[in-house]
Amino acid sequence: MKETVLNAMNPVEREILEKELQKVHLKKSTALNDIGKTVWDTKKIRELLDQDAELEEIKRFFDENQLKPDQYNRNAIPLAAYTYWYGRGCGREDVCLWALESATTIDGLLQVQEPSHLEKIAKKFISMDKYGVVAFRKMYLHEELCWTDAPNYLAAVMSGNVSLLQVFEAKDEEMTEENMEYWEYTCEWDRIPGVRKTYYSIRRETIVGDFYIPGILTAAILSGSPEMLDYCIDHYDIDGASLAYGEKEVLGQAVAGAGKELTEYMLEHYTGLIELAEPEQVMKAGNVPLLRYLLETHFEHLNWYATLFFNLRDIRTPYMSAPGFPRDVDTDVEMYRAFLEWESPAFSMDFIIGQMRAELAKPAEREIDLKYYGEQEIQKPYHVNDLFARRMTYEWIKVPDCMERKVRLLEFYQELGGEITEELSEITGYIEHCRRIDELFADD
Repeated sequence: MKETVLNAMNPVEREILEKELQKVHLKKSTALNDIGKTVWDTKKIRELLDQDAELEEIKRFFDENQLKPDQYNRNAIPLAAYTYWYGRGCGREDVCLWALESATTIDGLLQVQEPSHLEKIAKKFISMDKYGVVAFRKMYLHEELCWTDAPNYLAAVMSGNVSLLQVFEAKDEEMTEENMEYWEYTCEWDRIPGVRKTYYSIRRETIVGDFYIPGILTAAILSGSPEMLDYCIDHYDIDGASLAYGEKEVLGQAVAGAGKELTEYMLEHYTGLIELAEPEQVMKAGNVPLLRYLLETHFEHLNWYATLFFNLRDIRTPYMSAPGFPRDVDTDVEMYRAFLEWESPAFSMDFIIGQMRAELAKPAEREIDLKYYGEQEIQKPYHVNDLFARRMTYEWIKVPDCMERKVRLLEFYQELGGEITEELSEITGYIEHCRRIDELFADD
């Protein structure tokens, strides 16, 4: 990229540019026929742009290599979006416009800042919404891959990019005025039950569990952006009192699963929204700031919820945080620390240590009884470079990040004076093994 172009950018846009370009390295594949493919595709795009290649040459590269702008090629964003951002860093307006015209999904373009480009994005994708051609698709919410059936309008809200939403609003109003007779006709048909969805959903790729989106307010909370939440509350007719019970439950789940920044903002400015989150939702979501607030203000109601949470807690179960805001390896520790600071008679130090010991003793994988399922049913085909296929038996399914969380929890357990029992010897051996590996690579 050209340093002169980068220096001319405002700091906000340059930071966004760097983050979007880094996403190409977020998702990796271990399949033999994919090794080097992703890096090669994007490397060649970078080389062409760095050499000030003509737009026709870039198009020819896509055609000759059978690359499509909407392909992800194991990248975190489609090739059209990647080309847009790198072209932006090279000051190539022609390349940026071609990438926007070629894009078939708004994913990767949600953080665009240039006004003229925002207008082109809004005009294109609001049309998809109007004609109902938005499918169930991949979308990166912040830096996490999700699946959603939400229209592009709601995707703009969830992006947290207020400028994008404002252009969407303007284009939506413009299209509605130009085609009023058509939309009135369409709306008549939309009243037929089952023709139009009353809600949409989004979920992260690695976990089966939807976050439902019945309206703008829920989407604004899922954005994790205080600015977007303020804007939607100020500009949309949102009446919390008229919400159905199911909608309030969904809102509570979104509030409980929100990221740290938005949680702290809501605690300061929107306590009414905070009240929608049930204690059970907060504990399952692993929202430590919100949990501390509940322990301080609603302590008389929490003994039962906390007891239920501890009895059902399983370290192998991920926290139900909102898509785009996954909890980290310290969440378990911070949750226990919050309960310790609560100083409730029902949750003494001995009780907490006992609960931690029980969690640590659980295996890091879920066992599958082959006698019950039958070996033939549990076998899966395994392809290598499409040359031949083997059948491998999966005796257990590993739970992602479980061991890393265990390691951190064990450290805290030992800080509190917890005893290393025979059941915990396996995890201590794993930690020692990892330390030796790290030391080995450190010497290199």
